[in-house]
Amino acid sequence: MKRFPIVVVVVATTLLAACGGTSTASTASGSGGPSKVASIASQVPSSVTSPVQFATDATYPPNEYTDTTSGAIIGWDIDFAKDICTVMGVSCNVNNVTFKDIIPQLTASTPRYQFSLSSFTPTSDREAKGIDFISYFKAGEAWVVGASGGPTISTAADMCGKTVAVETGTTEESDAWGFMGKQVGGTAISGDKDNCKDAGKQDKAITEFEAAYR
Repeated sequence: MKRFPIVVVVVATTLLAACGGTSTASTASGSGGPSKVASIASQVPSSVTSPVQFATDATYPPNEYTDTTSGAIIGWDIDFAKDICTVMGVSCNVNNVTFKDIIPQLTASTPRYQFSLSSFTPTSDREAKGIDFISYFKAGEAWVVGASGGPTISTAADMCGKTVAVETGTTEESDAWGFMGKQVGGTAISGDKDNCKDAGKQDKAITEFEAAYR
């Protein structure tokens, strides 16, 4: 499994007033962080009211996760979001949202959230839905398997015949199905190649779990 560029996700339209969210935690600038920048704050539309709501799937430490002791949503992505809000001169609330629900809620006719930091991978399909990506971090890739007693995975073809864990709504999910020449869910893609069939290996179920990249 693998993880790709971490990006800010923003609705392609002008920021709208907050419409509320679930599991919110108020954000504030940390000690030693940036201060409000007047030239930037002056460009925030008057229709934007505080607190601005942003979404994350807090299941991926150290980027975004829930502190098991305090229950607070933390991580360096969260710190970055707080600093963005401080520079803009607005207060923001962080909302812990199931990953596959973030884009639909950003692009709804009445969006629940105004932006998201949740380790997304930029794709043309997501952009076509009305999402702008601002890349600010690029990660490497690796397969994740058990430290001992597990299979040896060096290439994508090595996963054929094995059960693969991905997270619903991620690029990892579509890539896993696509490697077998299928759309998410198993419908064959016309004219596409089933790499597992060509390798002479029977593919097993792709199960929903936490992906190594989104």
